[in-house]
Amino acid sequence: LFAKLSMPFFNDIASKQLFIDFTDPTLYILLGGITLVTAFFSGIYPAFFLSSFSPITALKGIQKGNTGQAILRKSLVTVQFCLCMIMVAGIIVVYLQLEYVQNKNLGLDKENIVYVPMDLESYPHSKTMLAEIEKIADIKVVSSASGDFSSMGGSTSDPNWEGRDEITSRPWFSILDVNFGLLKMLDIQVKEGRLFDRGFASDTLNYIINEEAAMAMGLKDPIGKKLSFWGEEGGKVVGVVKNFHFNSLHSSIKPMIIRCRPTNTEYFYVKTRQGKTTETLAHLKTIHQQFSSLPFTYHFLDQTIEQAYAEEQKVQKLGGIFALLAIFISCLGLFGLAAFAANQRVKEIAIRKVLGANVLTLFGMLTNDFLKIIFLSSVIAIPISWYLMNRWVQGFAFHIEIQWWMYGLAGSAILLIALLTISSQTLKVANRSPIQSLRTE
Repeated sequence: LFAKLSMPFFNDIASKQLFIDFTDPTLYILLGGITLVTAFFSGIYPAFFLSSFSPITALKGIQKGNTGQAILRKSLVTVQFCLCMIMVAGIIVVYLQLEYVQNKNLGLDKENIVYVPMDLESYPHSKTMLAEIEKIADIKVVSSASGDFSSMGGSTSDPNWEGRDEITSRPWFSILDVNFGLLKMLDIQVKEGRLFDRGFASDTLNYIINEEAAMAMGLKDPIGKKLSFWGEEGGKVVGVVKNFHFNSLHSSIKPMIIRCRPTNTEYFYVKTRQGKTTETLAHLKTIHQQFSSLPFTYHFLDQTIEQAYAEEQKVQKLGGIFALLAIFISCLGLFGLAAFAANQRVKEIAIRKVLGANVLTLFGMLTNDFLKIIFLSSVIAIPISWYLMNRWVQGFAFHIEIQWWMYGLAGSAILLIALLTISSQTLKVANRSPIQSLRTE
């Protein structure tokens, strides 16, 4: 029933289409098998335990569990809390990593930027469409580019430049074609030289490189150096821009060569005025329909960049739910263990109360063993969790450093929940009247 009710919620988070087919006989065979196996393993331990009783000692009321049974009980709870600690610590790391990538300065302005892909029908009219878009009053700037700044693929080792060392291996460069004004629209910062300018007729032959490209080329003073590739000749480097992210933070920043080639661009980029996005999209759709019969599509740059981490966001949400379930199940085991332990020590506690022990002292005595279990769980879980999460964050070229306080936070949360779980049992026994505990039938 729980699985059926939670399925739509799970599908929404995981972007799946899972469903339970109640007409499938396999479902009932599977459920029946799980029920039988669970019943078998649930009953086999108490069956062996009861069959090991000595009738004489049992009737005398002096039968007690042996050390092996106590170790088994505590071991099960330790394993539960160990897994619980791993999951909670993991969710903290995932959350902090996602916060890091979402708030990191990408080296470009992604706010209020809409980009519209050209299709086969609109592409031949790109110059006319660009002129029409510029007339829209709600737009600050309009330009175009060949990539979407979230997953620019493809690279080449073809470029040759003035002063290139022929002995060294050929580095690979990502290529980005842009129109005038795009780099300024995205607020990409200039380190040396200048951006492309309509006042320079030769800029449609020239290039701008990023810091990584200048380093890969081994150029300390790249401005004015000749650069050519793919059969193009006559161009030179007119500017160096600071590194910016044109792929997700899973990847390091690669060397990039930017060309001013308006005719090679495939996306219109529009920076809208604050609060005017809806009106702008309506105008863009109208212009699109004048030149193309294909559906009008658009994307927000900030949302596209955020979608690069969709899988990690799913891990965060689902992991959080499973962590809560793990805590709940672990606390059930701890609650049962606490009730069992408190019940075994009822008379001991009564005698201690008669001799003057207060409730706080008795509470500490009863919780001491459980604190040891949680401490042992943490000692086992922390190195396992650190190894797993360290491997996970290594999937990002830019990531947080896993620090001790993350595990301190996870351990403190679990400790607090555990204390709340066992306090009801321990306080109940500690507050019981000694007369009720010590009297016999």
